[in-house]
Amino acid sequence: MSNMDYSLNVKKFTDFNQAVKVLGQRTYKTYKLCGLSSLRFNQYGDLTVGYEVIDTDLSGVAEYSQEYTKRLFTPKHVWNHLVSMLKLPSMLYDYYELFKKLGQSQLDMCLDMERDILSMFFDHREADKLQREENKSGHYLKDHYISVFTDIHGEFPRVIRSELYRPYSDLDALIDTNDNLKKHNEVKGSDFNFKNATYSPYKLKANFLDNKKKAELHKVGDKVCAGVNMFNSETKDSSYGFQVLMMRLICSNGAVSSFVDNTLKVKHIGADFEKNTLIAFKRALQLSNKYIEQYMNLEKFSEPISNSWNDLLEIPSKLITLNNREKLNLIQVAERESYNFSAYGLVQALTFEGSNNSRTDKDIKRYNDKANLIIENPTNISKWIPNRLLPKKDEKTEINDIGELSLYPN
Repeated sequence: MSNMDYSLNVKKFTDFNQAVKVLGQRTYKTYKLCGLSSLRFNQYGDLTVGYEVIDTDLSGVAEYSQEYTKRLFTPKHVWNHLVSMLKLPSMLYDYYELFKKLGQSQLDMCLDMERDILSMFFDHREADKLQREENKSGHYLKDHYISVFTDIHGEFPRVIRSELYRPYSDLDALIDTNDNLKKHNEVKGSDFNFKNATYSPYKLKANFLDNKKKAELHKVGDKVCAGVNMFNSETKDSSYGFQVLMMRLICSNGAVSSFVDNTLKVKHIGADFEKNTLIAFKRALQLSNKYIEQYMNLEKFSEPISNSWNDLLEIPSKLITLNNREKLNLIQVAERESYNFSAYGLVQALTFEGSNNSRTDKDIKRYNDKANLIIENPTNISKWIPNRLLPKKDEKTEINDIGELSLYPN
């Protein structure tokens, strides 16, 4: 468990009721942040921070609350929130990580000076705030609040905010989406059902498939199903919203392609939250028809480019931007899964790599974007010919190869 990256700690659910139960047990409490007193390592080697806090309630700072120290494990993800909002040195976290390599006497010397160093950062910040208020110029430094969540992932802060922020909960997002899709089934005759969900400390994603929007691609022996992916974050790591998705049913790991449209995202705050949510929801349902047609069209581009996936190593970046490591990963996936080296096969490999082997949302998005570029325009990749298969140029005889010439033979 030592030095665990909690942003990668993802729980997966295939049972809707189980997901609801786990999310229903999640709690959080928000504190007004007054300062930092110390950084320490727990028994697992993870960095913990002593936060100077005051309790809050729905209206703001809780009545009669006194400032006190609350020590909490703080992952790097949250530390990055902290340094950006409180103007702390970003390298401080890594600096403390180096403390682990010190001997006990050296460590004790560093920790003796620690409180003074941390206090200096906050004293400077408070002095800056007072000066700005006095001069009535520039931007005021705001109060900040830290939210500590307790759930299946553990107890630790997930977000630092500049206001008391009440997010749309992951539990409500999941239940409301499921209920609205059931209503759509009754009114429009669709057949949306919960497929699965992933839940990290910072984000919830849930897939719902419409069983009436299945397509069998006989030429490549594949089956796909259109659906909707719902996402939400109580920690402001993303807005609430939807993506249209295609899930490959033949693939044992259920590889998917998501089709991103910024109109399907809804900010958690604002008077038009419900109205914008309804607009995004309806648009997502409309777009699913478009993308299943695109996927079915992709079947026409399933003819092999060549008989060897190693030719992917020389494919030009103007067709698809991949570094050598990514290309080698795709070759390994494609050969193991027995995909043809074709435009369709590339989409299969990219969606598999993005859905099953990527560790972060950023990696998933990168592979998904590359797959979508091929889906939208598969022609260019299908027409590409590896160098070894290009027709050889006619051999030309060089003058030097014929030797001496005599114009006047005997």
